[in-house]
Amino acid sequence: MRNVFDKLCFLVTSHSKKNLYRVVITLIILLPLLGVGIFSIKNSYDDLTQKAYTDKEHASTLASAILKEHLDSFITLGTLLSSRPIFVKSIQEKKWVQAINNAKNVFEQFHYIERITLCDPAGTIQSELPVLGVVGETRKHTPWFQDFIKEKKPYVSGVWHRHAEPQYNVILGVFPIQDEKKNHIGILVIQIRL
Repeated sequence: MRNVFDKLCFLVTSHSKKNLYRVVITLIILLPLLGVGIFSIKNSYDDLTQKAYTDKEHASTLASAILKEHLDSFITLGTLLSSRPIFVKSIQEKKWVQAINNAKNVFEQFHYIERITLCDPAGTIQSELPVLGVVGETRKHTPWFQDFIKEKKPYVSGVWHRHAEPQYNVILGVFPIQDEKKNHIGILVIQIRL
């Protein structure tokens, strides 16, 4: 390109009318071609940028739908588990360990579930799977308990760092356990590792 520019400069400075016509004709031919090239490149850039944004939008919409579906099934699972008659009966009888043992098959069927905890209505842990030695500790000061206790309906926490070692990010599903009269008799907490 520099070579062409040097030749044009030489022709313009040579003071010949013939050379000046050549330069003008060359510019008349080259400038529209250059303009079309620039316009074409800009349009291609705009089209590719728009396609990239559209592809990312579609991917995020799909990811959002998949995440919503998983969270909905998680809430359904927790609600069904917390309302199982054998589960509720064991908690009514204060047989917390028996109640949580009735839920052992959940780990086999739903591999994404990492931990299940049963708490009394005050937020004190009564039983846990797997056992980490936190039975008797209270969770009444945790954000998830505070949010859950306001409405006493199924609640999915935001992402948070778990208390027990090793520490990593988890999501909790917190579900009320109610007797047949809708009295709040316990809390089921299901933990999923991210």
